[in-house]
Amino acid sequence: MVHCLILGLLLLQSAGPSGQLKEARTALQNNDVPKAEKILEQLAKTSPRNAEAFHLLGTLRLAQQRFSEAETSFQKALEIDPKLVAAYVALADVRMLENRPDDALSLLKKGLEVDPKEPRLLMRLGSAEAEAGRLESALKYLGGVPEADAPPGYWEILGRTLMAAGQFGQAERAYRQHLKQNPESIQTLRLLSGIALKQGENMRAWDYIAQARTTAPNSPDVLYDFAQVSLVNNLVTEAIRAFRILLIMDPDNPKYLFGIGNALLENVNFPEAETHFQRFVSLRSNDPLGHLMLGYSLSVKKQYPEAKEQLEAAVRLDPNLAEAYYHLGVIAHGMKEDEKALEMFHETLRRNERHGLAHFGIGRVYFGQRKFPEALAAMQKAAELIPSDSDLHFNISRVYAFLNEKEKAKAELEIYSRLSAEAEKREAESRRTLYGNTTAGNPK
Repeated sequence: MVHCLILGLLLLQSAGPSGQLKEARTALQNNDVPKAEKILEQLAKTSPRNAEAFHLLGTLRLAQQRFSEAETSFQKALEIDPKLVAAYVALADVRMLENRPDDALSLLKKGLEVDPKEPRLLMRLGSAEAEAGRLESALKYLGGVPEADAPPGYWEILGRTLMAAGQFGQAERAYRQHLKQNPESIQTLRLLSGIALKQGENMRAWDYIAQARTTAPNSPDVLYDFAQVSLVNNLVTEAIRAFRILLIMDPDNPKYLFGIGNALLENVNFPEAETHFQRFVSLRSNDPLGHLMLGYSLSVKKQYPEAKEQLEAAVRLDPNLAEAYYHLGVIAHGMKEDEKALEMFHETLRRNERHGLAHFGIGRVYFGQRKFPEALAAMQKAAELIPSDSDLHFNISRVYAFLNEKEKAKAELEIYSRLSAEAEKREAESRRTLYGNTTAGNPK
C-alpha cells in the first residue's frame, strides 16, 4: 500500500498533467505502485527537465522509506523549478522523518517565500512551530490560512494549538469546524467535551459526550467519559447506568468499580457502593483512596470497627490524606470519643486548613459538650467554607437558640429551609435520564 502521504503531496501538485505524467499520477492514486514507478523512472531518463516527474518519483521513494533517493529526487525537482511549492513540503517531510526539524522548518520558510499565501505551507509551518513549543508563532502562521481554503487536517491542528495556548473558546470553534468535516469523529467529540468542561460549560460537555455515545455506543472510553460527565452534571442515574454497562464489559476493572461506587454513594445506595469498593480494594490493596471510600461507605452504615480499620489503612498508605482523618473523627464522635474526634478533626485541618466539614465536626463536638461559643465559632468558620450545607445551618440555628439569640436562630432556620429545598430538587434532578431524548446530544 502506498503511504497516505502520497495523496497529500499529490494534492499540492499543479493541476492538469498530461501524457505519461498524468498516467503516473493516476497509478499512484490507485495504489498501483509498480506501474507508477516504471513510468516515473522512465520519465526521469527521457525528460530530465520535468520537475513534476522528479517530485512524483521522490514522493514514491518517500512512501517506500527510501529517504536518500527521495531527497535526491526532491532536490532535483527544486533545481529545475525553484517555485515548485510541493517539493519544499515534501523535502521538509524527509527532514522531519530524519529527525532534522530545524532543516524542515527552514525549507518550509523557503517555500513560503515563493508563495506567502499557500495554505498548506502555512499549516505545516504552524504545526512545526507548535511542536517546537512556539505557540505564538504557530498561531500566527495558522491564522494566515483563509477559512475557505483550509487544507485537510487544518482545523484539528488549529484546535490542538489553541488548546495548548489555553484559548479554549477558540479551540472549541476550531474543533467544531473539524467535526463538520468528520461528523463521526469520536476523538473530536471527546475533546470538545473536555474543552467545554474547562470552560465551565458542563451541560454542553454532556451534550458532546452523549453525541459520541450515540455514535459509538459500545466504546468503553466513551462510556466512561459519559459516566464522569454525567456525575459533573448531577445526572447520577445516567452515570450508574453507564458504569453498569462498563462492568458487564469488564467486571474487574478497578476504574469502573471505583466510579460506580462513587456514583452509588451520590445515589445514597451505601450497601451496593460498599460491595464495589470491597472488590476494588481486593484488586488494589495499596490504593489509599479505595480504603478511604470503603471506610466511608461502612461508616455511614455505622459499622464503625470495620470502617475504622479501612480508614486507618488509608492513613498508613497516605499519611497526608486529610479526608481519612476527617472520617476517623466522625467515627470517634459517633462512638462518643470526643477527645479522639477533636484530635482527628485537627489532624484533618493540619493537612487541609480549608476543610469545612472538619470545622463543622469540631463545632458538633463542642455543641455536645455545651460549649456553645466555641461551637458557634467553629461552625461559622465552616459556613465560610461550605455555605450551601443545609445541615450546618440547622446546627448553627440550634447553637443560637441555646445562646438565646432568637432572631439569628430564626434566620439560620430560614437558610436551612431554603437549602434543604434546593437539595431535594438536586436529588430529584440526579435521577433524571436524558440520554436518548431527542434534544440530548445536540451541543449548541
